[in-house]
Amino acid sequence: KHKEALPLFQEVYSTQKDSLGASDPATINSLYSVAQVHRAMGEIPEAIINFEEVLSQRLEVLGEGHPDTWLAMYENVPNMTTMQMDDQAEALLEKRLECMRKVLDDDHPMVMKAGIELGYAMPGNDASGKTVKERYKRRKRTAEENANMERKKNQAHIHSYYAY
Repeated sequence: KHKEALPLFQEVYSTQKDSLGASDPATINSLYSVAQVHRAMGEIPEAIINFEEVLSQRLEVLGEGHPDTWLAMYENVPNMTTMQMDDQAEALLEKRLECMRKVLDDDHPMVMKAGIELGYAMPGNDASGKTVKERYKRRKRTAEENANMERKKNQAHIHSYYAY
C-alpha cells in the first residue's frame, strides 16, 4: 500500500509547492507525509533527506521555539540511528532539548521527556562520563520528584478547597 501511496503524496507535495510555495505550512506538512512513507517503506536515505528539508522549512517558517519544529528534529533520529549516523542524531536531540529549554522550564514534561529520549537514543557516555543508563536514572528520579511535587500540590489544592 505504501508503494501506491507514495506517488500520490509526492504529487500533492509537488502541486502545493508549485502553487503555495515551499515554505507554506500545508506544503511542509505534505513533505512530512512523503518522508513518513519513505520511512515506512524502508527507504531511509530518502526519508532522511525529506525530514531534513521539513526541519529546514520549519526552522525558517516557525522558528526553533515551535513544537512542530521540535517534532521535525525528533522524527529524523530513528532514521539516522538506522544509518549509523549516531553523532548527527545525538546532536539533533541535543539541539532539540536546547531549543525547548529556551521556551519551557526544565521541569516541563516535554523538556523532561526530551532529556530522557536523548539518554535512550544514544549509546555510550556523555561528556560527564556517565553512561546512558546513569543519565536516565538521574532524569527519571527528577521526573518522579516532579510527579511527587505535582501530587502534593494537587493534594494541597484539594485540602484548601474543602477547608472552606
